[in-house]
Amino acid sequence: MVYKGAIGLIAGLFGNKAPNTMACTSNFTRIANYSIALGENFKTGTNVSLAQSAIDLENIFASIDPIVYGCYTSAFEFKDITLEYVNTFKDWKNMLISVAHKAGDIYDVTMFIVNGIKAKADVTTDDG
Repeated sequence: MVYKGAIGLIAGLFGNKAPNTMACTSNFTRIANYSIALGENFKTGTNVSLAQSAIDLENIFASIDPIVYGCYTSAFEFKDITLEYVNTFKDWKNMLISVAHKAGDIYDVTMFIVNGIKAKADVTTDDG
């Protein structure tokens, strides 16, 4: 739960400007999933499950390089984006332009939260 929340926060703050971050985090999820499957396959101990455990191990190893590269390069992306945020906050004109540019998104999120608090029946999610 905390992991998903942290990933959502990072995605919200840095968005498409830090694509390597998502490569980094998605491969951590991939390693976790295949590690769980690997453990289950070892517990079963049949020939089929042991053969599947070799595939699980291969997928774990295949995730290591994208994690190293993605996490390393995302540090530089974070630095650039953070400097961009700092420069935006330094100048009130840039801040005003940013708020105006995101006004629709801000309104949508605010109304979603308000309607959710009021528990109206017309509150919907992206899934429908």
